[in-house]
Parts: sequence; structure tokens; C-alpha cells
Amino acid sequence: MYTDNFDTGLLREQSQWVVKTFRYDFGSQIPKDRVVSARIKITADNGYVLRVNGQEVGRTFFPNNIHEKKPIFSVDWRTVNTYEIKQFLSPSANYIEIDVADYGIVAGLLVDVFFDID
Repeated sequence: MYTDNFDTGLLREQSQWVVKTFRYDFGSQIPKDRVVSARIKITADNGYVLRVNGQEVGRTFFPNNIHEKKPIFSVDWRTVNTYEIKQFLSPSANYIEIDVADYGIVAGLLVDVFFDID
């Protein structure tokens, strides 16, 4: 991801971090009544906020802190976090949304979504 502009420019102060939102709609492709488990594995350079169907699932940075110039949670982008998301699924349309923060140079986002269906 970040294919449109992988290099986000010069190193920035926290107040000037770039935040980009990614969204993927699954539509009604997921038969919620048959899902045994659903997991997302994710990492981002330099941090993310992950939501499923509008509900926050996990985060490694706090967007409000960028503007308030408070310390931002330090992230090691080489660490992959895993979240169980079955409880956030809807019987109709489903989507994931990720806000990714980057403080400059090279940016990146890696996401894998796994569904175990009965």
C-alpha cells in the first residue's frame, strides 16, 4: 500500500505527520453466521488506527496528539499485531478502515485479513 506516493518527504515534526486513510469494503461477501474466527495482522510505518465497521479495534498512535504536540506512542513497525475481529462483523456489509501516520522518508502499511469459515 502507499503505492501512489511511497516517499512521504522529509523527516517531520510530530505536528506535521502525514495521516492517510485506507478503506476496504468486503460488502456482503462474508457469511457472518459461518465465521469461526476472523483475524487481522497489521503493521505500519510509523503507526495506525484500525477500525472494523466503524468500531476501533486497535491503535499504535493517537491522531489528536499530533495536533496537541504531545508525545506519540513509540512504534516498532517490524512488530506485527494480530486482532480478533469476529465480534465486529455485521451480517450485511463489512469494511475495514485504517488511518496510517508517517513522519517522513518512506511509508508503509502491511495488512493480512484471515477468515476461518465453517
